[in-house]
Amino acid sequence: MSKFRLGLLATALVALLSGCGAPSPQSPQPKATTPISTGTSSSHLNLMTITGKPIAINPNQKTLLYFMALGCSSCVTGEMKLVKNLPHIHANVISVDVQPQDTPSELEGFMKQTGATWPHVIDKNQSLIQKYQISYLDTVVILFHNKVIYKGIAPSAQTIETELSS
Repeated sequence: MSKFRLGLLATALVALLSGCGAPSPQSPQPKATTPISTGTSSSHLNLMTITGKPIAINPNQKTLLYFMALGCSSCVTGEMKLVKNLPHIHANVISVDVQPQDTPSELEGFMKQTGATWPHVIDKNQSLIQKYQISYLDTVVILFHNKVIYKGIAPSAQTIETELSS
C-alpha cells in the first residue's frame, strides 16, 4: 500500500473515530433512546455474513439490526451490552458494520473482543444505511412483518425488551 493511500486511510479513520456516535453535521441530535416508529416497509432482505453464509430475514420473526463500526468505542460497548442482554432479546440479531473497507477478519476480531456470537455483515455498498436512513452509529432498527417497528440510537436494554415485546 502506498504511503499516500495509507495516509488517506489513517486520516479517514481518525475522522471516523472522532465522530464515533456523533450525528452528521446536517442532522439534529435526537435523544438517545427516543424511538422512531416509522412503520415503513423493509422489503425482503437477503444478506451475506462475514463467513460467506447467506441470511434471509424472516418477516414473521422480529429482527434487530445493530449499526456499528469497528473503530467506534461506543459500538464496542453497544455490542457488549447486546451480548449481556442476549438471553432477554427475543429476536434475531444481526450487526451491520457500516465501513465498507473493513475486512471479515477484522470483524471476526471485533466479535472475539466483544463476545458477540450472532451474524455480522459488512454493508459494502451502503444499501442498508440508505434503506434505513442511518445517520448515527449505535443505531438499532427492529424489523417485523416487513416493517421498521422501532429505530433508536443506543437504546437501553429495557427499551429494546419493551419494543420487542410489543
